[in-house]
Amino acid sequence: MKIVSSRSSLIITVNDVNEFVPLFTHQNYLFKLHQDQICSNCRVGITILIQTVELDFCLQVEAIDDDCSNENQRVCDYRITTPNMPFSIDSNGSISITKPLIDDKYDFDVVAIDCLPSADNNDLRVLSEPATVTIKIVKSCQPTIIGRTKKKKCS
Repeated sequence: MKIVSSRSSLIITVNDVNEFVPLFTHQNYLFKLHQDQICSNCRVGITILIQTVELDFCLQVEAIDDDCSNENQRVCDYRITTPNMPFSIDSNGSISITKPLIDDKYDFDVVAIDCLPSADNNDLRVLSEPATVTIKIVKSCQPTIIGRTKKKKCS
C-alpha cells in the first residue's frame, strides 16, 4: 500500500500581548529652582515668573515600556495623580508650572500611561507605578547694608 501525501501551507500568527507596564527611569526626581529664575514651558512657551532669570533646562520625567510591539519603548502619556498641584505634565513627560509658586517645596506623584491596551481588558490602558517628583525652590541671598557693615540677608 502506497501512502500519498500532499503539501499544504500553514500560517501562524502570534499576537504580542501587553505584558509589561511602563517603568520610570528613576523612582524619585528632584528639581531645584532658584527663586530668581523664570521657568519656561518646554513645549508651549508659557513663562511664569518666580523672579528674574530664565532656566535653560526642562523639568522632565521619563518612563519606558519593554513590550516588543511597542517601537522605541515609548509611553503615550503621563499624569500627575496628586491633586491641586500648580503643575501640568505633557505626553513627553515635560512638567510645566501652571500657577505662581508660593511654597518652598512641592512633592507630587506622576504615572506613565501605556500606549497599548491591557492584555486583560482592551478598554483600559496600563498605568505605571507612581514616581515621586520633588521641586524645591532655593531662596536667593541678597546683600543688604545693616549699620556700617555689608551683610547677606536671605529671604
